[in-house]
Amino acid sequence: MPLNNYRKIVILIFIVLIVVAVIKGGWGIPTQETRELTYTEFVDLMEARQIASAKISNYNVKGKLVDDTPFTAVVLDPAAAADRL
Repeated sequence: MPLNNYRKIVILIFIVLIVVAVIKGGWGIPTQETRELTYTEFVDLMEARQIASAKISNYNVKGKLVDDTPFTAVVLDPAAAADRL
C-alpha cells in the first residue's frame, strides 16, 4: 500500500505543477506584449515608415511595427490617419 500512496502523491504534485505552469503563461513560450502608442508616437512612427501593417476601426488602430511588435493607438481623425498610411 505505501507504494500506491507514493504514486498518488507524485501524480498530484505533477498535476499541480501543470496547473501552475498554465496559469503563469504556458510552457515558457515568450509572449509579445502589445505596445500602446500615443497619437504623437503613432504619427512619428508613420512618418519614419516604421508601421508594417495597420487596421483602423473607428478611432482605434491595431497593427504591427516593422520589427514585428504589435501595437495599438487611438487616433483623433481616422480618415487622415488612413490617408497617411
